[in-house]
Amino acid sequence: MAFTLKRWLPVKVGEKESKQASRAIFPNAQRRTLLKVPQGRFLTRRNVLTAPEAQWLREQYVFTSPFFYLERAAMSLVGAVWMGIIGASWSLGVGLMLLGLVLWRLRDMLRAFAERAPLSGMPMTYMTFEALWGKLASSPLRLPMSEKALESGMPSEAVDKVLLVEKRVRERTVEIGRGITSLYLGEGFSWEAEKTRALYQLIDLPVSSLRVPAWVRAAYRYPPALASSAIGTPLLHGVGLREEKTMTHPIKSLGGGTLIVGTTQSGKGVMLTNLITQAIFRQEAVIVIDPKSSKRLRSAIRTACQKAGRRAPWEFHPAFPEESVRLDPLGSWSRPSEIASRLTAMLPPDQGIFNDFAWSAVNVLVNGLFYLTEKPTLVKLRHLLDGGIDNLLLRVMKKDLDERGPREWEADFNAMPYPTENRLGYPIPEVQKLAEFWESLYAETLRGPGPEVIHPLLAVYRHNRDHYAKITASLQPILAMLTTGSLGEMLSPGVMDEEDTRPVVTLERVLEAGDVLYLGLDALPDRVIAGALGNLLLSDLTSYTGKRYNRGTSGRSAARISLFVDETANVINQPMIELLNKGMEAGVHVTAAMQTVADLTAALGENCRAMQALGNFNNLIALRTKDGETQEFVLEAFGAAMVWSEGVALGSASMSEIVPTFRASITRTSSAKREALIPQEMLGKLPDGEFFASIAGGKIFKGRMPVVLDSAPEG
Repeated sequence: MAFTLKRWLPVKVGEKESKQASRAIFPNAQRRTLLKVPQGRFLTRRNVLTAPEAQWLREQYVFTSPFFYLERAAMSLVGAVWMGIIGASWSLGVGLMLLGLVLWRLRDMLRAFAERAPLSGMPMTYMTFEALWGKLASSPLRLPMSEKALESGMPSEAVDKVLLVEKRVRERTVEIGRGITSLYLGEGFSWEAEKTRALYQLIDLPVSSLRVPAWVRAAYRYPPALASSAIGTPLLHGVGLREEKTMTHPIKSLGGGTLIVGTTQSGKGVMLTNLITQAIFRQEAVIVIDPKSSKRLRSAIRTACQKAGRRAPWEFHPAFPEESVRLDPLGSWSRPSEIASRLTAMLPPDQGIFNDFAWSAVNVLVNGLFYLTEKPTLVKLRHLLDGGIDNLLLRVMKKDLDERGPREWEADFNAMPYPTENRLGYPIPEVQKLAEFWESLYAETLRGPGPEVIHPLLAVYRHNRDHYAKITASLQPILAMLTTGSLGEMLSPGVMDEEDTRPVVTLERVLEAGDVLYLGLDALPDRVIAGALGNLLLSDLTSYTGKRYNRGTSGRSAARISLFVDETANVINQPMIELLNKGMEAGVHVTAAMQTVADLTAALGENCRAMQALGNFNNLIALRTKDGETQEFVLEAFGAAMVWSEGVALGSASMSEIVPTFRASITRTSSAKREALIPQEMLGKLPDGEFFASIAGGKIFKGRMPVVLDSAPEG
């Protein structure tokens, strides 16, 4: 206990005493360099456990160089040899004692190495698709072999056998995949208050002073340490590396959406690729919205589908129209009004009444097209908004008159004495004449298929053209962008176009078939088009989710649909928030990745709406984050822990009298305070691929996610 008191000596002492105190507290020169405390302050060690003596036994191995114990052992060994040289029976006992002291010091060195070895962290690791499958499934993943067999020049009968075996292998793979019930969350450990206290103890020490040689790590069966030049600190994973294990979590307990937060190049792509691959392995319907159009992610999705025995993914990419499918975002709906809602979801959320006017204008046009049994497309709606509805109204009125008008209504219409010119000398168009004729017959008829469509069309036709152009001005540029060039052919496909052999798909068909759809939005060259396209597709998915719920496909009976959205701020809109809020009941599970909370605020226009969206995520995975507001959001989800602080002060005083008097005092303080479970600045020091996670239920994990590759890299 005397040595324990020495290490808490006050710094405010004389020069000679200061040197002695420094040597007492820090036995080697490397540790004495840490003794840089201003005069008048006392050495205190923050966040010590409540049993200081027991804590010191551990601290001396962490904070003292292991070679200090080796030096002491060598000195003891020299003494033992010397006692053997002088040779006397009485020295045998002393020599044995010194040899015992050698072993004791060697044990101290090994314990110091054992405490320090894991503190160097872990480097980025890699795993194959087969290895990831092995983390989840009960049987190994067997690869298809038909291509190799066909290329080897085998006889046709042998090829048929190989193809039959491959079919059975695929069927077995699909069956095993559907039986996967766990989600792989990487390699890591549970983060508890004890690790928080250990981290607070080590946080102020230079990491270089805690590293051990590579051979020491190998001796304790640890892989090579995190490189000193790598981003982040190894201490975050090192404090619990000895407890590291494969982390899996039951899928059924992951209620609500999953949010992945991380700055650029922190490992979001690695995390998304791993989670998407697992969803493909589980044979779920998967939709991936990738505004960046990552080549690596697209390649990983293709490989995962091939490994899992699934058909190749459907791919939509504006930059590569020849390789892309044609996607009809207006191809499935329950009510015609849903189409107007999808289009106006692309508008900025802060325009209020103008968005309502735009919705009403589009809804009138959609109802007119449906009455004519014509399929609405983006191209048709754009032309109607730009060129007017005269021709549409004329065709609708003629059809209504054909169905329920007088048998000779055309003769009656032509026989009516209509003026040929208006007051300004311009010819009166046919649609105006026919409108007067139709109203003369059915002006009072408000119900029925024809009147319910024609009356709103007449109101739009007679509306002030300049005002109508203003209320639809916000929608026209977006429709123009989505219907120009190759994008117009991709989003407004002509089913009867025999020259275009590219397949036509809708989200509903993809999801009903349980397929995989990759949507690369190409946001880098054109962020506006990517955002509008993402909003449109999310609105389509929300509409399908409502249709699925209405027909009773909900709860545990609903087949799981996994939606993955990267760069969420580029595409988030009100339908996506509704999907987060209510979609899980219909089996839609959303995983979204973003960089900062400020990105969502800018995209949605208000901080309260950003918080509304974030509040619908039950699971949070936080990689390296630099933004203060985002860090506070993460720490609020992670909670706090009780952290102990202890301090010891030693003071002395003497009186210069005839009979000298001397007084000494020792003051010991101990206090506890609730601190953040993870220091805020540490969120900005996570190495690439490492994360903290709060899974449904509030349990906190520290983990690292390996990079999934088709084959393990050399070395």
